[in-house]
Amino acid sequence: MKDKFFINNDLVLINYTKLFPQNEISVLNSKYFLNILQEFYKYLKNNNLYLFKQFDVYNSKNKTVKKYQEFLIEVFVKDINYINSIFLKKIETSSHIFELLYDFYRSKLRLGIYYSVKDAVIRSNFIDVDTKFNDIVLSLYRTIGQKLQEHNNLVYRQLNAGTNGCLQVSKVKWNTKHIDFFKNINFITSLMLRTPLFLKTKSNKRTGKFKETQDNLLELFKNNENSNDWICYPCFVGNNLAFIYFHKEFIIDGIGLANLFELAKVDDYEDRKPNLIVFYGVQDSNHDGNFYYDLENDIYIGQVSNKPNNDYFGYIKKMTLTLHNLSNIKQKKLPVHGSMVNIILKNGKQKNVVFVGDSGTGKSETIEMLTYVGKKYIQSINVIFDDMGSFEVVGNNIKASGTEIGAFLRLDDLEKESIYKDVDRNIFFNAEQSLNARLVNPVNTYKEIKKLHKIDMVLYANNYEKNKVGIRRLKEKEQVLDLFINAKRMAIGTTNEIGISTTFFANPFGCVQKEDECRKLLDYQFGLLLENNIYIGEIYTLLALDKSNTTLKKSSIELLKLLCK
Repeated sequence: MKDKFFINNDLVLINYTKLFPQNEISVLNSKYFLNILQEFYKYLKNNNLYLFKQFDVYNSKNKTVKKYQEFLIEVFVKDINYINSIFLKKIETSSHIFELLYDFYRSKLRLGIYYSVKDAVIRSNFIDVDTKFNDIVLSLYRTIGQKLQEHNNLVYRQLNAGTNGCLQVSKVKWNTKHIDFFKNINFITSLMLRTPLFLKTKSNKRTGKFKETQDNLLELFKNNENSNDWICYPCFVGNNLAFIYFHKEFIIDGIGLANLFELAKVDDYEDRKPNLIVFYGVQDSNHDGNFYYDLENDIYIGQVSNKPNNDYFGYIKKMTLTLHNLSNIKQKKLPVHGSMVNIILKNGKQKNVVFVGDSGTGKSETIEMLTYVGKKYIQSINVIFDDMGSFEVVGNNIKASGTEIGAFLRLDDLEKESIYKDVDRNIFFNAEQSLNARLVNPVNTYKEIKKLHKIDMVLYANNYEKNKVGIRRLKEKEQVLDLFINAKRMAIGTTNEIGISTTFFANPFGCVQKEDECRKLLDYQFGLLLENNIYIGEIYTLLALDKSNTTLKKSSIELLKLLCK
């Protein structure tokens, strides 16, 4: 980002390398602050006409904003009794407007960006810079606010006054013939977030499936985009190295990746070729939701356009997982859309259980309910993967590994105690909305999720079948394949589907696109699981129809009994 300062709707980016106010006066006197006032002027005009009329004392945007800036500087440095200003005509109104200005600024996602040359600064420096800026803004707010309300505060709240976090970024070379273009795009090398974060996106639902194209998306990106507008989040998705590029206007979604995928160290990817590349927020809408396999470089590449309806964290997450799955299928690993947990019982036993199912079938919810009903019997439940994992053949056994260090969960489907348990670490998306409000929270370390784990039980999450409770075991291969391949489910509003639908192996993220290859993997791997007497069946969650979760609770109790035997 070449700009010193960038503001766009609910996003504010501050380039600390080019703009760093040293004190309160320099903040108030900056063009950056003037831009905030101009946006605030428009906000008041559209949302609070009464206060807008009190604020727009000069009937001119530019003059009112400039004079108000001068007024705030005067309030900061002088005793209010010696100030003669039209903005003090009604001091209660003036105090109210200033508080609204503060709230307006804090309602946005505000991020500092610290540009550094590799190894040029100690990593903690970017945090110190950002902390100093927050202290300056907080001091400015308290000094002016207390003068306008004509008394000191009795209760002080240490809010994130300046920013919600800071990114340290650096230019890093990686192994590609396109290096002259991509060397100009900064990589996130360190990240600090002041959580919990509450973020808003234009959309809160994902639609459609990703499709393959024969057009080289790497070349299209290079020919159509300005490298200064992009930031890369380098990370590990399972054992795949991914470079996830997002446009600065979509950084709200990009920030959520910090709680989902392991940020890679520079030494892990410098001068190395990635396995996966994602472009999120591109101008080219002709290849929206497309992926491409670069045979020459053995890289899977996907892109999502900058359409407003694509402003949803699910798109950047699922495109990344689709590419990961395509890479794994090529390596004869079976992608599994589901959750896997290691359950440690108080009697000393351990069981690794995999729940398979598409979005909204009750995978994560079953784990939450099992935690709730099993308090007396379960010592701990450790998440190996929450949304996507892989089965692979190891000797004469099938073992599983994960992809993500975090979970992207629906608030409606969680027990309240689970929502608040790690609230200080969470990133929330559209938490105020009634449909599909989500949170992203870290659930395990990368070291643990990338390990190969033994499998004790595989259950399909049945969310649609009425009048059935508990779990059912299947021992015939034909029955097993029929259940898991057809993968019926009742849609509950997390996608654009309605009613009962089927998706090949409950996995539209790679398996649908490579169905023939996956059928062979399914036939062999599930056959081997049955040969090894692994428990395979289904658990009735009825998540789509039973809003009281009574069925889910009863089924979880039955599962608990089986695990304790």
